[in-house]
Amino acid sequence: MGTPAFPGIDSAISKFEGFGTPGAPTITNANNPGALQAGSFANANGATGALNGFAVFPDVATGTAAEDALVQSYANQGYTVDQMINAWAPATAPGNSPESTTNYVNSVANSLGASPSTPISSLAGVPSSPAPTPGGFSITNPSTWLGAAANAYLNPTGQGGAVSWSRVGAFILGLIMIAAGLYLFKPPAALSLSPGPIGRGVNRGARAAGRAAAAAAI
Repeated sequence: MGTPAFPGIDSAISKFEGFGTPGAPTITNANNPGALQAGSFANANGATGALNGFAVFPDVATGTAAEDALVQSYANQGYTVDQMINAWAPATAPGNSPESTTNYVNSVANSLGASPSTPISSLAGVPSSPAPTPGGFSITNPSTWLGAAANAYLNPTGQGGAVSWSRVGAFILGLIMIAAGLYLFKPPAALSLSPGPIGRGVNRGARAAGRAAAAAAI
């Protein structure tokens, strides 16, 4: 049992399938990180039985090797990421939908820094990107307004891939300017916050104008 040829794809698939999480006890108990269906292919690659329709492997290493062998078979047929995942988890399979399969495709592609149209054969040896810490803050987390804005600016095609440093630098500079603007235009002390430099100047001007008006009225 050698080193997997497609470690990045293997990892991306097992993450999406939830291998090792409480939500995927069947494939976890079956040592089946790729969620391979029980059948002749799995049996030929070390499966020893079946559990709820999934292949059961004697250990995780054997299950991973079987997953990698299936990826290799799709690579040999010239499949792209999109084509492979649509064959791996078709939208017509029980419990699946066109949306879930599309999410699967995008998750695997983004994890590899590739596009859905990337040939599987070109991803041999590519590791996957580390997953963000659950519950942690990420500037590119699309579930937040800032993350959505960051993704839209840094990855305008929505297909992952390399991001130019000039766009990253411009985005960070924009954030700095927004922060500076928020500091300069802080609300007055009446709102329990100290005014910024411009706010203090405006307040002084307003107080001077008030004193002048009062003196003129005497």
